Amino acid sequence: MGIVDTHGETSAEDPTSWDEIVDLVESMEVVAVKAKEMAEKAAEMVKEANDTTETAKREMTKALGVMRKVKWNV
Repeated sequence: MGIVDTHGETSAEDPTSWDEIVDLVESMEVVAVKAKEMAEKAAEMVKEANDTTETAKREMTKALGVMRKVKWNV
């Protein structure tokens, strides 16, 4: 393997620099997988929260309807 003239910088063909790059890419892959999993969990939580909010709105609307029909003895 030849050395590339990099004007004083480490050569891209230096095997130690490739090992570092591979390690970095593998670390980034692990982080990306974890980020994807967290995003999927967050999306599920948002959907559940939206569903719960919609259920609460429906139940509150029903309760308000009942309260309007009741003759209050005040």
